[in-house]
Amino acid sequence: MLKGVDYGGAVRTGSVNYGWTWLLKYAWRPRWKSYACFSGTSEDPLAVVGVLSALHRRPCFVLADEIKSDLYYGNRPETWKRLCRWTNRRAKLNIVNDDARLELLRDYASLPKDSRLIVYPGCYHKPPTPPADHRLQLRRQWGIPDDAFVLGASGHFNLYIGADLLLEALAADQSLYAVVQPTSNNPFEKYMFDYISRTANMHVEQQVMTWQQSWESSVALDVGMAVYRHQGSQFQKMGISSNRLCMFLAMGVPVIGNRQPSYEFLERFGCGLMVSDSHEFQQALDYIRRNLAAMRQACKTCFDEYIMPPGRYEGLSKAIAEVINPTRA
Repeated sequence: MLKGVDYGGAVRTGSVNYGWTWLLKYAWRPRWKSYACFSGTSEDPLAVVGVLSALHRRPCFVLADEIKSDLYYGNRPETWKRLCRWTNRRAKLNIVNDDARLELLRDYASLPKDSRLIVYPGCYHKPPTPPADHRLQLRRQWGIPDDAFVLGASGHFNLYIGADLLLEALAADQSLYAVVQPTSNNPFEKYMFDYISRTANMHVEQQVMTWQQSWESSVALDVGMAVYRHQGSQFQKMGISSNRLCMFLAMGVPVIGNRQPSYEFLERFGCGLMVSDSHEFQQALDYIRRNLAAMRQACKTCFDEYIMPPGRYEGLSKAIAEVINPTRA
C-alpha cells in the first residue's frame, strides 16, 4: 500500500522497504503480533510477508498477480526470489488471476499437491456504472465524432502490447479514431504522443488515470486492445488476469487480443477476436465494426458467465476469512 493514499478509515498505511536491511531492523518487532494474518503480492512484498508470518506465527495468503519466471524473471536476486517461493509454499492460500496460471505457479514455486489455490480475475467484482450520457460527453471532450468507430488502448503503450498495430490501423483507415490511456509520464513518450496526435485521429490522456476513471471512460470506446507479445509464460497465459481485457468486456467493449489458448473464450463467446499480425488486426477491426451491436451483448454474457466476478468474489472472501480464522470455516 502507498503511504498517504486514503484507503478509508479502517486502513492504516506505513512505509516498508522490501529488502534485507528493513527485514533485519523491523521484522522481529512485537507489534506485528497484533495482526491476525499477513498478505502480499509477488514479488517485492512476498518475502517480507513470509518472514513476518513465520516469525510471529501468523497465517499468510498470497496474491500471485505476477509470476516472474523464465523470460520474465524480474530484477530481484535469486536469494530474494527463493524467499518469495518459500512464502508461496507456506501460504494457506495462493490467489492467481486465471486458470491457465494455476500450473504455472505450481511449477514455479514447487507448491505441494495440497496447496490451496483459487482464481479471481483482474477486475472489480462490481463494475462502475457511469451516467447514461457519459459516452457522448467524453467523445465531445476528446473531439471525437459521436458516431465514430473508436479503438482504445489502456496501460503501457509499447510494441509488446501492440502500439504498432494501433498506429498502422490509424494510417490505413482515416475513419478510425483511437484513444490511448498511457501509464507513463515519460517526457519523450509524451512528446511522441503529442506529435502523432497532430496528424492522426488519436486522443491521448495527459494524466495517468485511476482504475475507476479508466473503467468509466471505456464506455466511449467501440473496441479495446489486450495484446501481449512478450513471450514470458505469464504473458502467454493472460486470460482474465488482464485488467484491461476484463475492463473492456465489463463495459461492453469487444476485445482484440493476440493468439494464445487462454484467450480462446473471446471467440467462443463472440465478444472478441485473436490476431497474429497487422493484417489480421485490420480484419478484426472491420469485423467488429460490422457486428458491434451483437458483440457488445456478447461482452455482457461473457462477463456474467465466464469471468463471473461476483460469484468468484464471494468464494474469495470466504477463503480469506478461513485463512484468518480457520475455526469458523
